Amino acid sequence: MLQLSRSLATALLCCSAIFAAAAHAAASQPSPLQLAQFTVRDATNGIEWLRCTTGQNWNGVTCSGEARLLTFGEAERATAMASEELGGRWRLPTRAELETLLCDACTDVKIDARSYPRTPPAPFWSATPNWFSSAHHWTVNFRNGYGASRNPPGMRHYLRLVRDLPKRE
Repeated sequence: MLQLSRSLATALLCCSAIFAAAAHAAASQPSPLQLAQFTVRDATNGIEWLRCTTGQNWNGVTCSGEARLLTFGEAERATAMASEELGGRWRLPTRAELETLLCDACTDVKIDARSYPRTPPAPFWSATPNWFSSAHHWTVNFRNGYGASRNPPGMRHYLRLVRDLPKRE
């Protein structure tokens, strides 16, 4: 367990900074400076995403290493570790937030690969519970763009963390 915690902490430490993008990553053309950053900023929705899937590290060009499959409990612990290690209040995204990343025009993986390189074409956890069973949570699948709500907490899926941007007055 301690080894898993250290591995998650190490993986999450390597995935932070700032990047500005439109609400749908595929709709904008990021600048070279933005592409060099560790996060993608979605000012329209007031959130900031980690570019790499949990388990991967940003190397300045792409996400390296292997993405990790996590249970829902491990995903919640990874969120707490990210908040502690990276600063801010990282969290699991809602289903609706994950769906803003979907790219209908993308072929192999339904996400903008320039903004979110090496994203596995598979389901990602959301914080949105199933309406009929609150123990189950929604996922969004970046292979086909579909959501699924029958995911018990012991299933293993990928995770991309998000945090709220500071409110401007």
